[in-house]
Amino acid sequence: MSESRPERIWALDLARGFCLFLMVMLHIIDDLGSDATQESGFAKVIYLLATFFSARIFIFVLGIGVMFSKRMSLIYAVQRGLLLFFLGFALNVMRGTLPTYLALQFGAIKLTEIGRETPLYLFQEHDVLQFAGLAFILLALVHKFIKSPLVWMILGVVILWVSPSLWGTPPPWSAGAFLFEMLWGKEHYTSSFPIFPWFSYALFGMVLGYYLKRSSNYARVFYSGVIPGIILMMIGPWVLNDPGFKLMIVDKYSSEFTPTGISLLLIGSAFVWMATCHFLVQHIKKNFIFDKLYFWSKHITLFYVIHWILIGWLSIEIEDMSLMSVLSIIVVVFLAIDRILVYWDLGHRRNPPPEGRWKVDGR
Repeated sequence: MSESRPERIWALDLARGFCLFLMVMLHIIDDLGSDATQESGFAKVIYLLATFFSARIFIFVLGIGVMFSKRMSLIYAVQRGLLLFFLGFALNVMRGTLPTYLALQFGAIKLTEIGRETPLYLFQEHDVLQFAGLAFILLALVHKFIKSPLVWMILGVVILWVSPSLWGTPPPWSAGAFLFEMLWGKEHYTSSFPIFPWFSYALFGMVLGYYLKRSSNYARVFYSGVIPGIILMMIGPWVLNDPGFKLMIVDKYSSEFTPTGISLLLIGSAFVWMATCHFLVQHIKKNFIFDKLYFWSKHITLFYVIHWILIGWLSIEIEDMSLMSVLSIIVVVFLAIDRILVYWDLGHRRNPPPEGRWKVDGR
């Protein structure tokens, strides 16, 4: 018997919502916590979990969502992509450039204290919103001109394989350094999400979305991804003998430039995580925690913007906090984000957005 088709894929919302939960704690620990806090057992657990359940899941789900978009034309993709791209720079102003500039003007901090993180440098940061904008356009191009999910997977593996040899490659002209940083970077500007290798996560997500869209049994599709996912998780660190695996286990892991083997492991874990979330949605009754994670996922872009603005302004005056102080700030930030989202949602119910992309799965 085939499953019905509710309005959203709640498993995807659960997957993203949990990652948002980890993301806030991770960023507060990194930006506001003392060295002792960042070396605490609690922080190490968050770092390890965030290695698997963080921005990679957002990008993986972005690839799935492309397959369910009713408006996936190149024109729409370019418009949507550019909107996200420039929203990323607007966020840079609100979370970094503006508070730092004002702090310098009013003497709260000195230029000698901030090193390279000047207002201009903070504006030029390339974060997940800029990447998502570019990835959305690229996914639309791949979807239009390449129809085979097998080719998508091959392209994703090729990107993973060639990325390490591209990192740090200087641009052919000095004026292009800022743009090339978004491709493979690792030079002057901060590129937390270079296309190489991060676009591979979106391609593998699009593969899963391809089979979900064409199936009447979504549990079978999710669960069919478990074995390949586990194989990738085993191939990554052991067969490729990737030394980054040990580093990931014992310390904070550099997510910007992930070695090929670790990327394969994390892509495999994404398939397993999707199946796990589907299982949880199907077998655990409706509850407050799931509903809250669904709600946060529904407003993922606004959630992301709000959390960074709050942390950006707090970090001007607050730093080197103890673990207990960090935990208190985490609670306050979550409450603030949630209240803002609730009021935003209430204010926009009379003008609901177009139908969501998640037109499969769920309860």
